[in-house]
Amino acid sequence: MSQRIMGVILAGGKGSRMESPQPKSLHRVLGKPMLWHIVKALKKTSVSPLTLILGEHHRQEFDDILSTSTFDDIAVCLQKESLGTAHAVGCSGYMLTGIKLPKYVSGRLLKPSSSSLSVHDSLLVCLGDTPALSVTELNRCIREHVKRRSDLSLIAMRLAHPYGYGRILLDTQNHACGIVEERHANASQKAIDLCYSGVMVVRVSSLFSWLADVSLQPDKKEYYLTDIIAIAYAQQAATYLHITAETQSFMGVNTPQQLAASEEYMRHRQRYTAHSDHDQTAKTDVFQCR
Repeated sequence: MSQRIMGVILAGGKGSRMESPQPKSLHRVLGKPMLWHIVKALKKTSVSPLTLILGEHHRQEFDDILSTSTFDDIAVCLQKESLGTAHAVGCSGYMLTGIKLPKYVSGRLLKPSSSSLSVHDSLLVCLGDTPALSVTELNRCIREHVKRRSDLSLIAMRLAHPYGYGRILLDTQNHACGIVEERHANASQKAIDLCYSGVMVVRVSSLFSWLADVSLQPDKKEYYLTDIIAIAYAQQAATYLHITAETQSFMGVNTPQQLAASEEYMRHRQRYTAHSDHDQTAKTDVFQCR
């Protein structure tokens, strides 16, 4: 049986540091909402269908973008409460068949998809604040996830300044054994430069089993998706760590300064791609004239 992969975009972030009441994923880069760029990137991969996870309290603010043709075929699930990334991903279960939701998950399906997945399939999970996603790197991770029959695959990156990112913990065999968030990291963990990009591919059957074991973080009153890495490791699940060199493609946007930096990078990448396409067309034209 061939494996299908559904894309799940966590777009319920409030963006409290963006100096605006607007949901974070709706802030614009190159004239379009960050969410638009993410959807366009995912549609260039083998991921299908796509599902947005939104907060119930912000749903109406997404009405305009959801009415555009780009979002016609995208399903929408709503979080009744904002209880963290594990809770958000758990809400994707309303799209799936044969799935038992964790007890802490509360939400509803706002807009269904024309297709459904089974427990034999996988989800690609990404965040709604990473507008520069690399299609090439996403495809590489997906390909290796399927080829290796992995239960869990992570896109990681090495950063000279890793502040704010979850640090990936490795065992003596360089297997990912956990992720510690910035606020919970000790001094030695904060010195780790291997960071989680916010993108993972995970088998459906494994995911919902692990989500059921995620505990509430008492300080933020949230359930962290990254806690499943330690759970998977304890169960000796098959994991794959894809370390990308395209670090800027996976940089998250949490402040106006980071938004400006992301836009500058994407503008540069656009110019480079256009220049490369022009050169390739010229070479092709010369070849065809001979």
